[in-house]
Amino acid sequence: MSGPPEISPQDAYRAASSGTPEWPSLVASLDGQIGDLRRERDVCQRNMSMLADENQRLIDIVTKLASAFDQQTRALHIEQQQPGFSVSALVWDLQRAQRDLAHSREMSSNQRQVIVSQSCHIEFLDQKISELQKTIAESSSNDSFHQRRGLVLGQLNDKTSRHSYMAKRDGPAGPSSP
Repeated sequence: MSGPPEISPQDAYRAASSGTPEWPSLVASLDGQIGDLRRERDVCQRNMSMLADENQRLIDIVTKLASAFDQQTRALHIEQQQPGFSVSALVWDLQRAQRDLAHSREMSSNQRQVIVSQSCHIEFLDQKISELQKTIAESSSNDSFHQRRGLVLGQLNDKTSRHSYMAKRDGPAGPSSP
C-alpha cells in the first residue's frame, strides 16, 4: 500500500511533547492511513461476503450430492438383497449396452452412406430425365415440322396424281367437252 510514511509512536510522542508545528501534518498523515485502512477493510468485507456466499453454495451442492449418493446406496443395497441381483449382471448389462451403442453407430454410419449414395443416384437420374425431356421436346418439334412438310409433300403428290389421272382420262387433247 502506498501512502504517507508510517509514523512511529515515538515520533508522535516527541512531536506532541515538543510542541513543534509538525503535529498537524502528522495528524493528516494518520488520517490518510486510517482512510486507506478503512477502504481495505471494506474490500476485505466484500470479498469475505462473496466467499461466504460461494461457501454456502458449495455446501448446498455437497449436501445434495450426499443425499443423492445415500439414496443410490440404499437403492443398491435393497436391490442386492433381492433374489437374482449381482454386480456381474450389471457389468454384463453395461457391456451389452456398449455393444448395442457401437452397433447403432455403425448402422447409422452405413445408413448415412446409403443416403449419400442414393442422393447421388437421384441427382444422376434427374439429370438423365432432364436430358430425355429435352430430347423429347426437340423430337416433338421436329416431328411436327416433318408432319407439316409431309402434308405439303402429300398434297403435292395428290395434285400430281390427280393431274396424271386427268391426263390419262382426257388423253393428249385435253379435257373432253360435254
